[in-house]
Amino acid sequence: MAGLAGEVVSHVIAGGVLGWLVDRWLGTDLWVMIGLLAGIATGLLAMIKSALKLHRQLDAPIRPKNRSQASQEGSGRTQEPQS
Repeated sequence: MAGLAGEVVSHVIAGGVLGWLVDRWLGTDLWVMIGLLAGIATGLLAMIKSALKLHRQLDAPIRPKNRSQASQEGSGRTQEPQS
């Protein structure tokens, strides 16, 4: 969860810095607020995407590593050791 929070904060800071740079370049005061709002929006979007990805990973069924294990487990038979 700390990674998600850091990602949101980094988006907000990046948006604010970009807005501040545009303000300095154009001599206005509007772009800092626009940059901060855009940073908040993109940060929240990134957080939602990451949370949904984590949710899918946690809900995914555990699969056997290869097909031979799956066929042995599914048939109820055990393989006899070969000598």
